[in-house]
Amino acid sequence: MTGTVLGTHASSSLGTIVSGPVSSGGYNWYNVNYDIAPDGWSAEDYLGKTTDTVPPVVSGVQTTGIAPSSANIIWTTNEPADSKVLYGKIQSNLSLVSSSTAFEQNHSVALTGLARKTKYYYRAVSKDSSNNIGQSTVNSFTTAVGKPSALNNLKASKGSIVLSWGNVKNDDFIQKILIYRNTTSYPASSDNSSLIATMSNINQTSYADTGVSDGTTYYYSVFTVDDEGIFSDPATISFNLSSYVSNSSNGGGGGGGGGGGGGGTIPQSSSASSSSGTQSSSSSSSAVTSQSSSTPSSSSQQLSAPAPSLTQPLYFGSRSLQVKTLQGMLSTDKTIYPERLITGYFGQLTVQAVKRFQAKHNLETTGSIDIRTRAKLNEIYGSSSTTTAITKSTTTGYSSLTETQKQELIKQLQETIKKLLEQLLDLLKKKAGR
Repeated sequence: MTGTVLGTHASSSLGTIVSGPVSSGGYNWYNVNYDIAPDGWSAEDYLGKTTDTVPPVVSGVQTTGIAPSSANIIWTTNEPADSKVLYGKIQSNLSLVSSSTAFEQNHSVALTGLARKTKYYYRAVSKDSSNNIGQSTVNSFTTAVGKPSALNNLKASKGSIVLSWGNVKNDDFIQKILIYRNTTSYPASSDNSSLIATMSNINQTSYADTGVSDGTTYYYSVFTVDDEGIFSDPATISFNLSSYVSNSSNGGGGGGGGGGGGGGTIPQSSSASSSSGTQSSSSSSSAVTSQSSSTPSSSSQQLSAPAPSLTQPLYFGSRSLQVKTLQGMLSTDKTIYPERLITGYFGQLTVQAVKRFQAKHNLETTGSIDIRTRAKLNEIYGSSSTTTAITKSTTTGYSSLTETQKQELIKQLQETIKKLLEQLLDLLKKKAGR
């Protein structure tokens, strides 16, 4: 091999072979990255193998890009190594992990799904190719303030006007819920004259607005507020008692159609739209009933049906064709939904089936169809290979149920009516106490 002599190393010098061997001049040559310069090609006759027992040196640990729910941890090592961050809210319990298996010297690991305004402790860890582990001391950072979590699944129903919503998302700093209303447009948080209710119990999921009249469209904005007085983005909905028309900004569904209890679901006779402008149901009660009870006219129609998909949030008490689609999906796995009832009603059996599905796929076991659960269901059951089985399942009507299944369905309906009556009585008591 020809080249320039860059220097010499003592017999105790250590380094890492990065390439070779190359045969030249009767020697095998290796390109060596020495721990101390210079680096270069060395003849095999003058090299010996050693076991690397020295861990990588972790230095320059920093936190960058701190946001309300995420942050990046960066650091460097003196040799190629993998990347791992151990973190948590308690310094002595860093049980959460985010990692990368890529071997590099400049490391960056993203932490996501963090809570806002919260202090986190972390340690940067790197392991080299010889399984030597180096780590930093425990450091900390606090996530950005951001905004409180907005309410989800906001709905309205008649009686007088009952607003209902899903549970407030996990946010330790939310202290109250504010409800605004006017008759011209969705009010902003600064419009104090439109404030009609301040709720300090953030676990409450409904509110009855009794100061309303027929023939008027009411526009509601609902905010969560944290301990620093920071407002969330609004959840908005409009409602007209006479026409039973409700429009929600969060895909919560339509309103109206019959008296409701506190937190009741939106009857399906209304016309509803989400922020994306998707129409969710017809404006005629008879049309909805006909559509819900219809069945395909032939097996060829079932086989040619497009792959089913879920497009909206669903939860206990929901009643729609989307619930039938959900039940059809779940019924393809008897370990998840052994009852296999396709009723279009989201009762306790469906809740338990959804929880089994969520547990099986490592999702939060809420028993409701949130965004992540809906995406996983569509991913698994939305392909053409499962269309036939699901379509056949969703055509099951009440007349095809066994006597045991009918009794179970009746039991579900009785439980739902009981809960709605309890909610109605609770609202009437609150009204009487004002």
